[in-house]
Amino acid sequence: MKRPELISISEGNRKMGGIPSVSLPPIKSCPDWVPCKKDCYVVKNMTRYCRNAIKSYDRNFDIYHMDPEFYFAQIKHYCAVNKVPYFRYHVSGDIPEQSYWDNMVKTANAVPGTRFMVLTKAYDTEFGELPENLSVMISGWPGFPIPKKLDRFPKIWMQDGTEDRIPKDALLCSGKCDDCHACWDAKYKGKDIYIPKH
Repeated sequence: MKRPELISISEGNRKMGGIPSVSLPPIKSCPDWVPCKKDCYVVKNMTRYCRNAIKSYDRNFDIYHMDPEFYFAQIKHYCAVNKVPYFRYHVSGDIPEQSYWDNMVKTANAVPGTRFMVLTKAYDTEFGELPENLSVMISGWPGFPIPKKLDRFPKIWMQDGTEDRIPKDALLCSGKCDDCHACWDAKYKGKDIYIPKH
């Protein structure tokens, strides 16, 4: 079998600052039911401004399917060698299957000096016990129920003016991840966050 190419790890963007991330293609890696398909800001922005990003997300997805161990080994190596304090999964895309999540857990355990975070609508994932350095924010969309089994996780809500489940003490997303770290940090554990529709 041909050895896969290296994956694309972004070293930051306008919102996240210098926080690195790995992404997968929108829609293709997301659960079938997701309500945000027609409003997906990644699809809108990428097709308008940055087709190369979509290509790199597709390539990451292909590499993962070709050799999952190689895919995650690169994330481990990148975070360990660069002593990355914060890392995000999926500026685009989502957890495509259970074994991907299982590898996310192994990766966090292998690189305890990095705090990992994912925002997800992959509600069917069996999350189990999380390593201390892996944060999960469950993504909520107006009108779509979140399973009871996910009550233990903080939520990140999309507010379009109709969402009425946002707790009063929820934090408004600052839009500057590298100054905030609320989605990663234990001091905010259990705090919901909301983001105005964009």
